[in-house]
Amino acid sequence: MVGPPIEAFAATFEDSANRPLVGIVLIDEPGNRPSADSLMSLSFPLTFAVDATDSGAAEAMDYYRQAGHEVAVIVPLSAGAGPDGAEAAISGALETVPQAVAVMDIPSAEFQADRAVAGRIVEMMEASGRGFLTYARGFNSAQQIALRDNVPAALVFRDIDSDAQDQASIGRFLDQAAFRAGQADRVVLVGHSRPETIAAIVEWNLGNRAAMVALAPLSATLLAR
Repeated sequence: MVGPPIEAFAATFEDSANRPLVGIVLIDEPGNRPSADSLMSLSFPLTFAVDATDSGAAEAMDYYRQAGHEVAVIVPLSAGAGPDGAEAAISGALETVPQAVAVMDIPSAEFQADRAVAGRIVEMMEASGRGFLTYARGFNSAQQIALRDNVPAALVFRDIDSDAQDQASIGRFLDQAAFRAGQADRVVLVGHSRPETIAAIVEWNLGNRAAMVALAPLSATLLAR
């Protein structure tokens, strides 16, 4: 491995126009996983988030990596885990999914629940050469500490398909994300590895609004400054 994991295992990405970035992370659903051929045919890179507690997590990592995409690892911390519990969970997750470019929180935002937990997570990401993605909660302690310590981190801007949104709805969410990216230079969206979600993203990417931004993997979005 050359360089930290967030670079060594990143999906290939380049945007010579230096446009604002819309990072898209799709949570792996083993029963809804797109075919390898369809993944390899995409004209833009995606990041697929694999749940470390899933028995097939390592195989899922290999599946997406072989299709040319990068992976993040989801670490479902339990409420009240504490700094030591968080460290143990994340260490185990990275052993299971060693090619993860980043660690991802769950929607209840346990990374943000306690400042001591947040501080330990930031220390681990700095030491391991990875970034992390979490959800907004309270004062967003983890995000604040990461920004202070120059550790790659981001907050989820929107979930695009948890309520089984149709293609038009997903397109509207992408429009909103493009607008926000124009203001903030980067945003991160979360969805699921459903073929219909990917089809909606492909369709949106052919439109005029998409030309204003670059669809990017999480690694590039986290490293953007």
